[in-house]
Amino acid sequence: MRLVLASNNAKKLAELKALFATLPLEIVAQGALGVSEAEEPHHTFIENALAKARHAARATGVAAIADDSGLCVDALGGAPGVVSANFASVAPPVGDREAQRRVQDEANNALLLQRLQGQADRRAKFVSTLVAIRSADDPEPLVAVGRWQGEILEAPRGAGGFGYDPLMFIPALGTSVAELDAATKNRHSHRALAAAQMLVLMREAGTLAETAAERLARYTRLGTLSLAALPPLSLYVHLPWCLKKCPYCDFNSHEWQGQGKQGGSPPEQRYLEALRADLKPRCPSSGAGA
Repeated sequence: MRLVLASNNAKKLAELKALFATLPLEIVAQGALGVSEAEEPHHTFIENALAKARHAARATGVAAIADDSGLCVDALGGAPGVVSANFASVAPPVGDREAQRRVQDEANNALLLQRLQGQADRRAKFVSTLVAIRSADDPEPLVAVGRWQGEILEAPRGAGGFGYDPLMFIPALGTSVAELDAATKNRHSHRALAAAQMLVLMREAGTLAETAAERLARYTRLGTLSLAALPPLSLYVHLPWCLKKCPYCDFNSHEWQGQGKQGGSPPEQRYLEALRADLKPRCPSSGAGA
């Protein structure tokens, strides 16, 4: 399935491609199809995202997905909000688009620190609103929202990411967003949370048909989705041989009579150890007969 991303932001495109990597989706930036940026005159993320998605779908004639995201700072009444990308007034250099964005990002960060100077309350959140539509006039757009809570630092930290990432500190991770590697960011970010919700909505709407192979990939490639969005997955292995038969055990197990008596281990136990080493479970647990 082909989706047009209603954005020409190369870094945003890379993030979304990584988040949807396990699915049969081809995400193409609208700029690659000759589509210009849409106007964003609204005061809410959802209105702007919908406007961008309809603009891209109308210009290309195919399904579109749009992300409107930004930083909302409590002490500033939610600002910069929908104007996060152009919070500061700056004359960007002529030429490379990414160079222009870097200049704008630096100006935005400087203005944010100025507005918060002397402010004790530095709570903030990144917000991402994803909207997907089948056509320009789709009456039933799919809407997903992700919120990533944090605090604004007093000085930038880290060289990764983009936008306000160097100033956004995530207490749960003990680091700024700009100090995270791409895989870690894609597991926790506001865009990752919104993308995980969007996948569920697409499947419920029948937009995507998930095969067994895709489901397995989605459950095992945790780097592409937020862990919070995945269902718990447990693996139970019952081995028919034990090193010692427990008196209270009601499993159909038998005491190992081979090398285990001389300090070795039965092949089943060696298999289990190899399995655990391969899967690297977060909460490994084992007991007699299992």
